[in-house]
Amino acid sequence: VFGGKYTGCWLLAMSEEGTNETELVVDISALSWVNMLLASLWPKANAALIKYVHEELTPRLQEALPAPFRSVYFSRFTLGKGVPELGPVEVMRRSERHVQVELDMRYSSNV
Repeated sequence: VFGGKYTGCWLLAMSEEGTNETELVVDISALSWVNMLLASLWPKANAALIKYVHEELTPRLQEALPAPFRSVYFSRFTLGKGVPELGPVEVMRRSERHVQVELDMRYSSNV
């Protein structure tokens, strides 16, 4: 949909009768479309968070601090231009009641 490339892999390992092995179903995805969406939203999220920190968080922080520290403020706040990269994600169904999700995330900030 977003032009991202889906790389998926399904692995199904069934237990044989009479063994104690459990069923294992694995799906691995690169999450290219999520990274593309995150990259387009990152500047807007950064702007919204900057506004929140200066207009909402700083006044609350100043009110909560003891009098000598109430002049504390953030002179500059930003998430930076580096966008986190997610994936691959690996989802494993180990049984009917056990699903395991492993998600890699890489983030290099320029701040």
